Amino acid sequence: MFPGRMMDFPLTVTHILDRARSLFGATEIVSRRTDRSLDRISYDAFGRRVARLANALAGRGVGPGDRLLWLGQNCHRLLECLLAAAKLGAVFCPANWRQSAAEFAFVIGDSDPAVVFFQESEIGDTLRQARRESGSQALWIGHDVAGDDGYEAFLAAGADHDPGGDGDERAAVLMMYTAAFSGSPNGALLSNRALVLQGSFIAQVQ
Repeated sequence: MFPGRMMDFPLTVTHILDRARSLFGATEIVSRRTDRSLDRISYDAFGRRVARLANALAGRGVGPGDRLLWLGQNCHRLLECLLAAAKLGAVFCPANWRQSAAEFAFVIGDSDPAVVFFQESEIGDTLRQARRESGSQALWIGHDVAGDDGYEAFLAAGADHDPGGDGDERAAVLMMYTAAFSGSPNGALLSNRALVLQGSFIAQVQ
């Protein structure tokens, strides 16, 4: 059994980012793009991008309890969205990118996101159909879309100062859709504390 307080710092994902920046600021994070090329970014630059995204989202009214839905493959932007959500008290939901249009439409309708980050490559047509079927009124941002309507332009519009808000370690920050006995998937909520402790356990067995 573990004591009630395992660590002497807040068990939030944003604190882990801040700690990584202070210890490994110049160390690079490597991410593979959908076209298989690589993105390289330092922890320090990554932290500034998270701050910009959080400020840009706050400028569009995103706040505590709002859902941010990710419809795409894994990349560094997915992690930026999770951390930006944590800074705002919002909940980030990465969905299975291999779903059908009907399955996507269900997740969109059920999660009722304020913002949808989507991927054009490979699944753009499917997502457009899902968007029509769901009647989504969310802000849609293409993470692999260039130009004024894309993720990078949206992020660049945000200030790079830290918006604050380390978050409540017991507050929900991640929602994962799981199989359910009802026949439709349910969104399971995970807290900051759960994610940090899970990561610490995994690190101990590496």
